Amino acid sequence: MLISATGLLALFVQGQVWLASATQSEFVRWALWGGTAGFLATTLGALPAFVLKNLKQKHEDAMLGMAAGMMLASAAFSLLLPGIEAGTIIAGSPLAGAA
Repeated sequence: MLISATGLLALFVQGQVWLASATQSEFVRWALWGGTAGFLATTLGALPAFVLKNLKQKHEDAMLGMAAGMMLASAAFSLLLPGIEAGTIIAGSPLAGAA
């Protein structure tokens, strides 16, 4: 974990150095803020795993079911639908775009 934290810190410092020398610094700044927000949200979401060692099987099953549902929803709404739209534009028909 210490190696991972050191690597993340190094990447953050590298981003700050690159931000100081980049010509399009506003876009880089927003990208760094977005990446940091995602990192913090993921970290906060993983923290209960360190505390909740002994869960009942039904609670663990419910949590895994909710996580699977969220992943399916994100795949359907964020990945598949735009992919089909892009395929339709490239292929010229909705059926070929879905294929």
